[in-house]
Amino acid sequence: MKGDSGRWQSNRPLEPGRHEVEVRYSGAPPEEAHPEDGDQDPSFGPRVTREGIYLAGGFWYPRTGNHLHTYRLTVTVPREHRLTAPGRRTEEETEGDTRTVRFRMAQPTERAVLVGGPHRIRFDTTEEGIPVATSFPSGLEDLTAPFLEDTADHLQRFQERYGPYPHSGFTVVSSPWPAGFGFPGIAYLGRRILPMGFIREQSLPHEILHSWWGNGVYVEPDSGNWAEGLTTYGADYRLRARGSEEAAREIRLRWLQDFASYHRDEPAPALRHFQARVDQASRTRGYNKAAFLWIMLRDRLGNEAFQAALRRFYERNKYQQASWGDLQRAFEQAAEQNLDPVFQAWLDRPGAPRLRIANLRSGGRALELTLAQEEPAYPLRLPVHIHRADGTVRKETVSLTRAEQTFRWTLDGPAATRVAVDPEYRVFRHLAPSEVPPRLSAVMAARGGGLRLPAEHKDTEWEAALGALAGALWPEDSRVEDGEREEASIRVVSPNELAAAWEEVDGRRPLPDFPEEASTRVLVGRAGPQASPTLLIAADSPGDLEGLARALTHYGSYGWLAFRNGRNVAKGRWPAPARPLSRALEGSGGS
Repeated sequence: MKGDSGRWQSNRPLEPGRHEVEVRYSGAPPEEAHPEDGDQDPSFGPRVTREGIYLAGGFWYPRTGNHLHTYRLTVTVPREHRLTAPGRRTEEETEGDTRTVRFRMAQPTERAVLVGGPHRIRFDTTEEGIPVATSFPSGLEDLTAPFLEDTADHLQRFQERYGPYPHSGFTVVSSPWPAGFGFPGIAYLGRRILPMGFIREQSLPHEILHSWWGNGVYVEPDSGNWAEGLTTYGADYRLRARGSEEAAREIRLRWLQDFASYHRDEPAPALRHFQARVDQASRTRGYNKAAFLWIMLRDRLGNEAFQAALRRFYERNKYQQASWGDLQRAFEQAAEQNLDPVFQAWLDRPGAPRLRIANLRSGGRALELTLAQEEPAYPLRLPVHIHRADGTVRKETVSLTRAEQTFRWTLDGPAATRVAVDPEYRVFRHLAPSEVPPRLSAVMAARGGGLRLPAEHKDTEWEAALGALAGALWPEDSRVEDGEREEASIRVVSPNELAAAWEEVDGRRPLPDFPEEASTRVLVGRAGPQASPTLLIAADSPGDLEGLARALTHYGSYGWLAFRNGRNVAKGRWPAPARPLSRALEGSGGS
């Protein structure tokens, strides 16, 4: 209705029983959006164009407040358009230049959704009898078979883990715009990224698992959003852990480094207040910190009780709205213990614990470790690895529940040489600055700063390109400073000046071995652990900077990158220079 809204309420009393109400209204679709208009953002809105249709939310049909509802939907569109909606496709027919399709959503749901475009739909059925499909435009036909196969694999895996699939089928739909959404039985993914390998490995399972968390069990509006963290844990993290424990450790470390980068100066808001991702900083909280809660809870309770709790939660709340409190009750019943201190600590407190080794000493066969954290204390279960002279490692777990606590062990055999606390990063905590190497997310977290161009690049075209890059990294605060500025968050140089400029920015780290074909080279450095990071870019033309504006925000955890014509050809992360929770014992000879 083109931005207008109306409210209707009957004053006529109705007798008990079933009644049918017919509401007629009409309106124009939203303003046309072009397929390549910018990156997706939280305000990604409804679109009706020749290239595609995206209708979500309640502006195009009568809303019923927060009540769940079932529905039947009949849509008529140009013949070349194929549409997908949650629920079962009951009928589809063509007549002349039009196509009419009918859907029935028999399970209670929060909203109606309609997506599609000038596509071809391919159907298949999994071994368990679940209908699966792809809805892709011409040019993407080669992706149909791998997407159908991977969709079936993920559906089977999640059914075994959590319970029966809650919808009548699943369809992967191409979007002409940058998009990544999960709806009941639908993954809506941007056309440009569909061919990329990580989409089937990461984005697709994430949206499929939302069919259980968020689109099978709904988020209670007055509760915080628990679904994103549980989906991140179950899809993004557990699939990586299944393939390699080293890969799982890497993702845990990256999440902690992201959190420290975006919340360096002030504590992140409490997790219970998270509703939706609005920027990368909120993602580190509502997706990654929440996923860490489930990692820690599984370590605390054991896999059997953990899985039983999730299956119980799903079974009891399917097609209903649920809260963090419902999750907590399911886990308490499965574990047969009170988990209120755990959930309160991780949901209601802002920020994250900061840990340090207050004292470490040994004498004879005795080893004494004192750990400290800020008040009020978190209830933490911390892995402790005791390295010994013969190369073996004794693994312990301690419960740190006070601001400072001492733990003692009696050691038989070879002497201890080193003690490492949480060396595998299994506990969510605020890393020390020395544990977070320079990375692009730290530049983005600065939320604005000075930009420096060499004198020979000070013209309108270069400044416009640099301004576009700054606007992508810092949407709320960016400015181009004078070319003589000595300190800057972004510094652009000519390729032949890169080595000398890098020596000024961060002389401690060697230049990476960039591939010869790279036309644009990007590095993030800093003079010391407490110094602000600088993004150093070697580029030949303003067009190189414009390509970075579209790409860089997807590489937040990296310290250096190389591009050719806007396409990434190499990337790498700087190693963390220090691990303050790992300490050698005096006289042990440990390094």
